[in-house]
Amino acid sequence: KEGVPIKAAILTNKDHLSDQEYYSSDDEHQRNTVGNIPLKWYDDFDHIGYDLSGKPLLKSKGMDEVDKLIASKDDPYYRRTVYDEKNDESTVLTDRELVMVRRILESKFPEAGMNAEPDYDDYYTREKFVMPLSAAP
Repeated sequence: KEGVPIKAAILTNKDHLSDQEYYSSDDEHQRNTVGNIPLKWYDDFDHIGYDLSGKPLLKSKGMDEVDKLIASKDDPYYRRTVYDEKNDESTVLTDRELVMVRRILESKFPEAGMNAEPDYDDYYTREKFVMPLSAAP
């Protein structure tokens, strides 16, 4: 479907779901269900939390400094990859997301078409009424 987010296109034959369910990205890729707690609480454990079925999510080995150096030279998407510590996964940012990040870093709105101060339209004084609004005494 054209103009439909990827998540909505994947969920075919589920048109009964509301748009709010499609566009909500708060829980989009939440594998870890521990909530908003400090992850340092899991430093002494071999897992980082629990998935939806209650099974522990094992910590991945991760990349050491040598692996990061090699990836920076070999991986064309290295500079646009961010690491999600809570879910223990890496995500490659799209061009649109990179533009949004740059705009935020420049203290601008994420969307270029956003008008922070729209024209003020004073409903009651923009037209001069000669007659009263009602015929009530």
